[in-house]
Amino acid sequence: MAPLVSVLMSCYNAEQHIDEAINSLLNQTYQNIEFIFVNDGSTDNTLAKIEAFNDDRIQILTHTNKGIVEALNNAIQYCTGKYIARMDADDISSLDRIEKQVAFMEGFNKVSACGGSINEFNENGFIKKTSRPTKHQDLLFYSLHRAPISNPSSMIRRSILIENELSYDPIYKYGQDVKLWSEILKVGLLANIPDVILEYRKSLDQVSTKHRAEQKSLAHKVRIDTYHFIQKEFSNFETVSSENQYHFYRFMARHDNSLNKMKKLSKITLSSVKPLKKLLLICSVIFK
Repeated sequence: MAPLVSVLMSCYNAEQHIDEAINSLLNQTYQNIEFIFVNDGSTDNTLAKIEAFNDDRIQILTHTNKGIVEALNNAIQYCTGKYIARMDADDISSLDRIEKQVAFMEGFNKVSACGGSINEFNENGFIKKTSRPTKHQDLLFYSLHRAPISNPSSMIRRSILIENELSYDPIYKYGQDVKLWSEILKVGLLANIPDVILEYRKSLDQVSTKHRAEQKSLAHKVRIDTYHFIQKEFSNFETVSSENQYHFYRFMARHDNSLNKMKKLSKITLSSVKPLKKLLLICSVIFK
């Protein structure tokens, strides 16, 4: 039998777009799904919109507004699927999204979580396609600068959360996804499939827009932690690509205050980073 997937969505005053989001989930080509919708104290018609969908696979959790971190952590306890797929209430999943991700996760049973490419759009239409690296080591180094997985495109192996007692960290209210990926990176493997599996809506009401400064600060704390994790994991960079070394030394050049300029320049000079990018790194250290 096909493995059960729990689709988890937290909703707050999402009446404008939630119909489109839910329809994209109910009409998936993969059908062994349960839907956990959290109505996080909405004051508009969000709850009524969800209740209007007549589908036995839907479970609605409703409570006073607690914020997305507490809402998600509470809802995870109700997820019974082998995999937990995340999505936001204003995005749209491609109709074969779950099918593709399940096939990938079943084929690579050491992967703890995967995402995919996304198309960004707004009220004026298509903006751009965003893709991330597909392999774990590339994502580890990539995460020094960007989130390794687009959160609303993610699918997580539930066992990795249970066995390692992982959840969304309330301290990281506006960066809970980046923090979770950093914790999973320490105990499991991340990946992305190259296919576009989500239409990602950009708006002025998004957390990433309204709380950009705080989100950036919290993400930086996570990346400092990832930087130190990489240092412990790799005694040398013999098995690390030139591009990944560039990500590492770029972060070191900008943010490692424990090293003086001469030590940074020495490490960069001895690295396998390609010449042009090495020059850019050297310049960033000298002129910082």
